[in-house]
Amino acid sequence: MDIVRKINRLMAAGDYVAAQKRIRPLAKKEPRNAGLQNMAGLTFARGGQHKAALPYFAAAVKAAPEQTDFRCNLTLSLVLCGEDAKAAGQIDRLISAAPDDARPWHMRAMLHQRAGAHDEAVKAATQALTRDPQMADALNLRAVAYTFLRDDAAALADFEAAAARRPDDSKTLRQLGKQLSQMGLQERALEAWGQALQLTPGHPNTLARVAEVCPPDTLPQVREAAEKALAARPADPADRAQLMLAGATAMHRSGQASDAMELLHRLHALDARHHSWDRRAARDEFERMTSLFPAPADIARPAAQTPSPVFVTGLPRSGTTLVEMILSRVPGVAARGELPMAAARAQAFLATGRPVTAEALANFAEGFRTDMPPVPEEASVFTDKMPANFRYIGLLADTFPDARFVCVGRDPRDVALSMWRRRFVTEGMNFASRLSDIADYANLFALYMRHWQATCADRILTVRYEDLVSDMDSGTRAIAEHCGLAWTEKMLHPEESDARVETASKDQVRARVHTRSVGGWQRFAGDFKEFTDNLDPDLWPGIATPD
Repeated sequence: MDIVRKINRLMAAGDYVAAQKRIRPLAKKEPRNAGLQNMAGLTFARGGQHKAALPYFAAAVKAAPEQTDFRCNLTLSLVLCGEDAKAAGQIDRLISAAPDDARPWHMRAMLHQRAGAHDEAVKAATQALTRDPQMADALNLRAVAYTFLRDDAAALADFEAAAARRPDDSKTLRQLGKQLSQMGLQERALEAWGQALQLTPGHPNTLARVAEVCPPDTLPQVREAAEKALAARPADPADRAQLMLAGATAMHRSGQASDAMELLHRLHALDARHHSWDRRAARDEFERMTSLFPAPADIARPAAQTPSPVFVTGLPRSGTTLVEMILSRVPGVAARGELPMAAARAQAFLATGRPVTAEALANFAEGFRTDMPPVPEEASVFTDKMPANFRYIGLLADTFPDARFVCVGRDPRDVALSMWRRRFVTEGMNFASRLSDIADYANLFALYMRHWQATCADRILTVRYEDLVSDMDSGTRAIAEHCGLAWTEKMLHPEESDARVETASKDQVRARVHTRSVGGWQRFAGDFKEFTDNLDPDLWPGIATPD
């Protein structure tokens, strides 16, 4: 049929709207034509409209239940629509009917990955690859699962294999670049991102990443590419913000700090229209958490287990990653990065409205360790450097009687500047889009730490960032002693750590420790008056702007 060939050409050209307009009347006219129904579903699915595709794929399967391709299309759309139960049933049926087909195993891996069952996702993806070793989607999915399981070598191998199979796929190359960057392999990351940009020039996230680590002599090209892409006025505000970040980073690294700051103000004004921080809810959480833990609980605590935790806390961009890298240099310490378990389980704990009991603490401890990514068998200590854990120190101290806390303190003006130079997209960082909100968050941090210092000071070591970077010997020895670890000279060289870094600090911690960022706020004092005006003078004496 000529019309079918025209529809195929439209889809090949990416014009899915035109393809949909042409095929819908045909599909409506011939509801039992399985091929037409399947093609109609594809015009929606390939355009990302999987919910709209479902009735067409369902009609195709009903008309031709023996057609594996049609059932696979239906099942994939169910997976992508979040219809997990229905998708699981279809996957079972496909595996039974077509045991050598890799696709249902890949879709099963997708379901496991979404459920957080990363071990099972690896197993299912491996089954898919056993059947089709060239299946790049399964390689990418397994690689991502390996990253959650902290198996960086396996993740990198899969990302590289996927890129070899799809050298013209920019998304695969971007994923490879991200993995390489997290592992500190920046030159190779730049190479992967450069190949991705050749395929998709002006890609916002890729340009922002390249701007952070590219050689200085290429910064003008990065800035030019970001400005050109921004001039095209991308529809997505997040894309515009990322392009502004790329341009501002290139300007700042080129010594054009004032121009960079002007662009950063525009960036955060754009983000502030789409992100909001509920300061009232944050203060309410403070009142509830501190009232539940006014002092160490006078109840039975869970027994200590190995490995024991060290929680590294502080304001974002205060130096928590540096401290974790210092700790990771000690044999037997497993750096686990920013773990989400404490926050998720603390929120669930607060939601119950129940008092603190021995049973509640035991359940918290068991759930935390169950949800943890694997820790090497030889590890006696693991680190969790989620900065926001300062909100839960009382709960964590009672849950883990052998836990130690290292709280990193830094001049809040330098913290605010460091935040402002970056862009944070997670919901928990919504305060970072407004200077007044950053100040309120800093005030909240100080309130929490005042309370915890009054209730469990012996468990907390406060490390001043400024003191640490100016005297690494004394600072690292204090950290080791507090955490019950044997000091080693390797702690003086955190830049040599091979621990994975996923945060905005991933590039800084690969360089030797320096003091260049101390007091950096002074150059931009006028830009941050809104921040200092909103700091509480009682909590930040000598720093907050007096009334």
